[in-house]
Amino acid sequence: MKYYGRKALALVLSAILIASTASTAFAQDPVEKDEVVYINLSHDGSVESIYVVNAYDLTEEQPVTDFGNYREVKNLTTTEELSVQDGAISFTAPKGKFYYQGELDSAQIPWLVSVTYQLDGQPISGGELAGKEGHLEMTLSLRQNPDANPVYFDNFAIQATVLLDSERCKNITAPSATLANVGGDKQMSYIVLPGKEKDFTISADVTDFEMDAIQINGIPLTLDIDDPDTTEIKDKIYELKDGAKELDDGAFQLDDGATQLQDGALELKDGAADLYDGTDDLYDGVKDLDEGADKLRSGAGDLKEGADQLKAGFDQLNQSSRELKAGIAATQQQMISALEGSGVPIQLPPTPSDPLDTTYLLQVGMALDKGFDLAIGQIEAAIKQLESGGSSIELAALAPEMTVRVLSAAVSVDEDGSISEEGSEDTSSEGSEGNSGDSSTGEGSEGNSGDSSTGEGSEGNSGDSSTGEGSEGNSGDSSTGEGSEGNSGGNSTGEGSSSGEGQLLPPADEGGNANRPSAPANPSPSFPQHQNELADPGDQLAILQTQLASLKQFKQVNTLCMGTLQYMAGTEQLSTGYTSLYDGILELRSGISELVGGVQELLDGSKELFDGASDLRDGVDELFDGTTELKDGTIELTDGTTELRDQSDEMDSKVDEEIDKMLDEYRGGDFDMVSFVSDKNTQVDSVQFVMKVAEIQIEEEEAPVIQEEVKPSFWQKLVNLFK
Repeated sequence: MKYYGRKALALVLSAILIASTASTAFAQDPVEKDEVVYINLSHDGSVESIYVVNAYDLTEEQPVTDFGNYREVKNLTTTEELSVQDGAISFTAPKGKFYYQGELDSAQIPWLVSVTYQLDGQPISGGELAGKEGHLEMTLSLRQNPDANPVYFDNFAIQATVLLDSERCKNITAPSATLANVGGDKQMSYIVLPGKEKDFTISADVTDFEMDAIQINGIPLTLDIDDPDTTEIKDKIYELKDGAKELDDGAFQLDDGATQLQDGALELKDGAADLYDGTDDLYDGVKDLDEGADKLRSGAGDLKEGADQLKAGFDQLNQSSRELKAGIAATQQQMISALEGSGVPIQLPPTPSDPLDTTYLLQVGMALDKGFDLAIGQIEAAIKQLESGGSSIELAALAPEMTVRVLSAAVSVDEDGSISEEGSEDTSSEGSEGNSGDSSTGEGSEGNSGDSSTGEGSEGNSGDSSTGEGSEGNSGDSSTGEGSEGNSGGNSTGEGSSSGEGQLLPPADEGGNANRPSAPANPSPSFPQHQNELADPGDQLAILQTQLASLKQFKQVNTLCMGTLQYMAGTEQLSTGYTSLYDGILELRSGISELVGGVQELLDGSKELFDGASDLRDGVDELFDGTTELKDGTIELTDGTTELRDQSDEMDSKVDEEIDKMLDEYRGGDFDMVSFVSDKNTQVDSVQFVMKVAEIQIEEEEAPVIQEEVKPSFWQKLVNLFK
């Protein structure tokens, strides 16, 4: 505070002398100025007050308006009062230098200053240090203030000066400080470059301690430093780069070779281990083989004996299967005759050279299955029509004449599943004057159908018997009798008087096709007339239901036959395969004898091979251990050469970058100076910060001095005006 007062007084006196010759002039605002910021800090570095001296250098007198939130302003050059209104300071400045001072109400300085003290290892405040003695340790910390404009921290360098009395302070230690002797004092100076934060520590043994104020100045850093000549060092760097590259390439080639050697040794080691294990297993296996060969030779005889028995069984099975297929073929022929005689079309496969071929019989069974499905569908449709109240004419449209007739054929299913030529109804009853007559000894007359074993069927649509006749009907079908005046006769031993002799199937034409009847395109004209003779629809329904049950029985028999054929097809394939197996068994038996002799020779050779593999494995293990150590060494070598190559690859440019970076810290960068006081002040040429940490002084009691009153002179009176 004393220092600032003396400086202000000198400026005022200079301004008074200059003002006497000043002339009034006016210039355009704004006017360029310099700002010097004085900051008083307490012992710990906290801000106590901030003063700003604004300096102008004018070529003529002119009005000036400056901006700042000042608590108090003072004209340091002239006696003119400064006008302050809403942060604007207005005045008329004379030609030449003009200064005015303002005390800021509040402001954030660019740096946070902290000073801490320890005496004999214990914290102590600066105010308490005056007059103390002991080992003092003082730390000065300079940090960026995040709340302040960063332009000053980034572009201003800091110079801190600490002055210690050499008589009061001994054994002074100040790392990183520039030391100088100033009279009887020791001066320590520190420089902090723009954008940097630093801590400085000073220690000393003190007695009756006092210390002047710590001075901290902040100024823009702009030094004119030429770039150094790096040609020679770069030439050396280029040589280093080339050598590092060659060394790295050679190291990688060495590593590749070591890798290949190690891989080969590993494969050899694995192979030797596998060979050892294999020969060991081989030797053990051959010993087991030798023991098993004797058992195999005795077992081969037992196998041959069993194979002979199994072959005999297959031969007997094939003979029985052929007899069974003959019975199935006969049954199929009966069902074919029944269906074709009823007008149900059947698409049969071509007859092969062997009519008992299993595949052929299966194909016939599938054709029959489709035929039964068609016939069953027709009967079920007729039954549904009658149950819904349909007439006889409608029934004729759904169940053609031939279909109705075959459903009453004298063919029945025995309990064992075979088809016989007996009547499907009770063989002890007699049917007359009805829709249907079916018996073993009676007659069926004046009805649509007569079916018996020993009787006759007359004046009906169909006569079918085993020993009797069918007359005046559309068809006669019997085993031992005749069918007369009908469309067709089919039997085993009798004759058919109208269309053929007694055969299970009609004779083939010249082309080999069977002349089997087919379903008529339209019902016979006479069929409705006969159908109408069945006056009672209930009787018609009963007949159709009986016929439907018979057809379903036939379908089940056909299914049974097809299952049997599929089983026989499997046994035939098994028999065919076993024939080849049997031949192989015979060859195996003869080969086993030769095997037994060779096994003994193999046993002797495997023992020699096992001993050699053991020696090889031990040698390869030692080789692999050596290649592993070599590989580990080449890996470390390549890591080092690669790092050397990478570091030296851009070393020339890095040298320039580091030199430029280092010099830029001293040169300072180009930036636009801004006002510390207010951003409204756009014409600021320079800003300087002067900070002072409070001095530490021993307070002395002074005796009062009685002085005679002296009248002040004119100049003293003038100076007192500004105090």
